[in-house]
Amino acid sequence: MHSDRTRSAHTRRTRRTWLSADPHLLHERIIGYTHRPFTSLEEMTRILTATWNARVAPDDLVYLLGDGALGRIDESLPLLGELAGEKILIAGNHDRCWEGADRPERWIDQSHAVGFTQILPTGQLPVDTAGGPRDVTLCHFPRGRESQPGRADRYQEWRPFGDGWMFCGHVHDAWQAGGHQVDVGVAVWNYAPVALGTLGALKQRIEASEERLRGLHVA
Repeated sequence: MHSDRTRSAHTRRTRRTWLSADPHLLHERIIGYTHRPFTSLEEMTRILTATWNARVAPDDLVYLLGDGALGRIDESLPLLGELAGEKILIAGNHDRCWEGADRPERWIDQSHAVGFTQILPTGQLPVDTAGGPRDVTLCHFPRGRESQPGRADRYQEWRPFGDGWMFCGHVHDAWQAGGHQVDVGVAVWNYAPVALGTLGALKQRIEASEERLRGLHVA
């Protein structure tokens, strides 16, 4: 007969890692600006919260790559506290605690109070590949390309350099992947966080396609 401890060990859920970006909670104009399928801010908040909490367990780890809450910050910031998981914020230009904002230090304590254990400008996350784990850069801003075609790249001093892989936000529904960059924003991932494993699989498919193209050029 199995003991309760043994049964608990067999049923214990493995901690998962998720990424997301740009929920823009209580942002008045975001529904029209990025063509979101919601009829009101209340509906958007309810659905974004429900889809997040349906996927993320309380002990999971979530990297939010910026632009969590806008509008009346005393109303919108607490909504982030209703999102499950241990949350790490990679701050974006609409976060009051972003280093480029006006007096961001005023918002550090409030951001921790809604569940962010760390607040960072950028980060690194190991992602499994065929050759073993490789670090991927995390940043709200992509290296280039804005959310609207033809729009000049803003926030140049905050964008990463180099050509390595990165996960980002900021561009909403403009694109999901390109140039070794993957947008983890809600608008291109069914308005929910995306699992790290899913992103790793997408990265490997892109790399395999690039390898095939290189083979064709050599041939």
